[in-house]
Amino acid sequence: MTFMRDMPTRKVNGIGRVFERELDAIGVKTCGDIYAHRGFLPRLFGEKAFQFLMTCYLGIGRTDIRPAEESERKSVGTESTFRDISGPDLRTKLRHIAEELEKDLKRTQFKGRTLVLKIKLHSYEVYTRQTIPPTAVHKADDLYKYSIPMLVKLEKENPGLTLRLMGLRCTNLVSMKKDGIDFFGMAKSNKPASGDSTPRPASRDDEQWEVWPETEFEDAARQELQDEMNEIEMLSQEAEGRSNVGVGTERHAHGKAILPNPVNSSADKPRVEEEQLWSCPICSRPQTADDKAFNEHIDLCLSRQTIEEVVKATSTDETIPEMKRNNSVPEKSSSKKRGRSMKEIETDRAQKKLFFS
Repeated sequence: MTFMRDMPTRKVNGIGRVFERELDAIGVKTCGDIYAHRGFLPRLFGEKAFQFLMTCYLGIGRTDIRPAEESERKSVGTESTFRDISGPDLRTKLRHIAEELEKDLKRTQFKGRTLVLKIKLHSYEVYTRQTIPPTAVHKADDLYKYSIPMLVKLEKENPGLTLRLMGLRCTNLVSMKKDGIDFFGMAKSNKPASGDSTPRPASRDDEQWEVWPETEFEDAARQELQDEMNEIEMLSQEAEGRSNVGVGTERHAHGKAILPNPVNSSADKPRVEEEQLWSCPICSRPQTADDKAFNEHIDLCLSRQTIEEVVKATSTDETIPEMKRNNSVPEKSSSKKRGRSMKEIETDRAQKKLFFS
């Protein structure tokens, strides 16, 4: 506390020029004066600033050390303040800012999909314009090429454009870092070498299970398949040996002869069963001895016979009136012929004679 008592407040990290003037206005020039004016500090500067000043008086610094937090970068930009310029000097300044932005993008390993131009007029008015290039940019030439149309448009909107600040910024960043790339441009793999077939124990998270290389699984599967093929080949050779060698000569390792299975002689003879046939009571044709099929056949025969009888009866009824009509027609014609007078016949004969004479 003796060391902090005589230290000027400006020496404390966190107290700038403005805060120093405010403390000096109420009589706080050194850290030792903070305690004497502790009643006014929370009302003038707030509770948080009061706690900070009291820790400075007591000599208590920040004791918890935290690593720097890695946050995702949103943009990369640069800007410059200068004396009032206009005309061709604006393009020269824009080219210089584009080169500075290229250095920053190269250092941070980013390139941007969106380019933003910021200007401040001599009247302290701030304008921003942005454009989206067809591809992500990071070179000074591309940055200048796509930003110059925005500057030309601002010059048309503000005749006699005079600036005191200009800046460029890239947003919607794309990383250019190539993690895990070896010297030849190939991705590095964490797999063990093919020659290393020794199993390696897994971590504790895997509950002490051993992880074996994939090559050993392939070898085991290949060996299992080969064993199955060998077993099938041995069985086929044994079957061929049984057919070629006599039963008495073939024996197992224990010395007992291999006897064939008993063969039933009656099974080899084909069984010829006489097919039983039923005759149809309607058409007297033989049918298979199946109840369902036989009933269907009888139904078909009955329906067929009924249809024939109906057709015959219908045809008989239709032919009777037709015969009557046919018999009546010749009678009319004959009567008409019989009713012809002799005078008409003689007149026809006379006409024929006159015609031929």
